[in-house]
Amino acid sequence: MEFREDVGGFLPRITNHDCRAIEQALAGPSLFDPGLRLEGAVVEASFAAREHPLLDRLREAGTPYLVDPQTIRFATETYLSVEALAKLAYAPTSPLAPESLDASARRAFVREVLLFQQKAGASAYMVPALPAMAAGPPVALNLAFLGDATDLNGSFVELKPLVAMLVPGRTVMASADQLIKPLADLPLEAAYIQPIRLHPTRDGIEQLVKYVTFLLAVADLGLPVVAGRVGAFGLVLAAMGVGFFDSGLGDAESFDLGQLNRPRKRNPNSKFGGGRNRRIYLEALKTTLIQKHASAVLDEDTGLRSRFVCDLRCCRFKGFEGLADRRREHYLHVRSSEVARLRAEPTASMKLHRIHEHLVEAREHAEVVQRVLKSRGVEAPRFDHLDRWLGCLARIAGISTAA
Repeated sequence: MEFREDVGGFLPRITNHDCRAIEQALAGPSLFDPGLRLEGAVVEASFAAREHPLLDRLREAGTPYLVDPQTIRFATETYLSVEALAKLAYAPTSPLAPESLDASARRAFVREVLLFQQKAGASAYMVPALPAMAAGPPVALNLAFLGDATDLNGSFVELKPLVAMLVPGRTVMASADQLIKPLADLPLEAAYIQPIRLHPTRDGIEQLVKYVTFLLAVADLGLPVVAGRVGAFGLVLAAMGVGFFDSGLGDAESFDLGQLNRPRKRNPNSKFGGGRNRRIYLEALKTTLIQKHASAVLDEDTGLRSRFVCDLRCCRFKGFEGLADRRREHYLHVRSSEVARLRAEPTASMKLHRIHEHLVEAREHAEVVQRVLKSRGVEAPRFDHLDRWLGCLARIAGISTAA
């Protein structure tokens, strides 16, 4: 898998929820449309374990993909109650911690993770990692995983490029040298970075700046960076020099490992549990909205619809009706189109200006949306994150200029 700047961009995260939409997008809507071509993808291990035909389709199309081993879930016992995780070939019988793994057990664990990815047809190996909440043993364990993978690659498993997985907490991110500097001595192809907690639509400007600074510090080693689960904020990152990002189709612009590991509360009156809010991405707002907000914005009586027309193959000739049902395919097409247009800009400064203009336009659309909905007595979503994204863009551009 080649992580080149000229082909960088959006890597959809393939999960049990999103596979149908990706199959449909790849197939195309008619005989005369070849379908969407993906630059790459990130496949969750729990999906890869199913040996789904979609993986054969990706290989047939020549689409490179990584397999996320999902080992960050193994730090707490919650994974034991998630059947898809507990059944993974390398899943431990109890939570993993630095003190629970001696060198032999650690090496055996890494080998099983790499063998699983080899069987799944991954284009490169993503080295397993555990959350690094603080400095010391957690960071040392992750560096040891990287050393083991380097030793095993090409001997016990087929030789493939290695991708480091970094899962820093805010303490580690603030003093990043101990995690980042050792990477320079390892034969790595790229780094996949997934903070333990990241909420781009809620985090303050300085929190976002620290996050982006961490990403760029890794990139300064000459390692291409894949930013994990960032949603629309990935476009802002791409303009600031972060080549790749991944996201589920229609996921919120956020990730919280603590929340992911929290036991799910089930409705005693339902055998299916609570479920997730359906989310719809509106390109003009650069935001993924929950369905009730998106439906209010797209209501034909508001007069707002014309601002959100989508002329891509996911929505062409289909109008706004049924957008909630095809929201994942819509997200995939729109995000791929946005990234392709950004990548076509010939210089880094032009990329920055394009995203700056889009965020300013999105803020103007948001002001109109809020004004119209409030005048109708309808709850309006908040879009103050657009100002913070603009502030982050300005801060990073200023830091780069000063440097």
